[in-house]
Amino acid sequence: MLVEGRGVEGDAHAGPFVRHRYLARRQPRLPNIRQVHLIPAELFASLSEVGFQVEAGDLGENITTAGLDLERMPLGTLIELGPLRSWT
Repeated sequence: MLVEGRGVEGDAHAGPFVRHRYLARRQPRLPNIRQVHLIPAELFASLSEVGFQVEAGDLGENITTAGLDLERMPLGTLIELGPLRSWT
């Protein structure tokens, strides 16, 4: 469940402030600007080509996308999510 202003319910990094240990120790009130972690499925194929075997969930992402160029999307882009789909 996505919770506005917090992230993914139950996720270790959810909340209004950064939760990564390194940053939280130094700046505990630093805003959490990455509350939901998206990774493109295409990354797994690229990593496999150079010898890394990773699958959905291995990199700590909350959502794996396909066919979206996440890195080129403008700041403030809204992504609508549909029904859960298994990639296995």
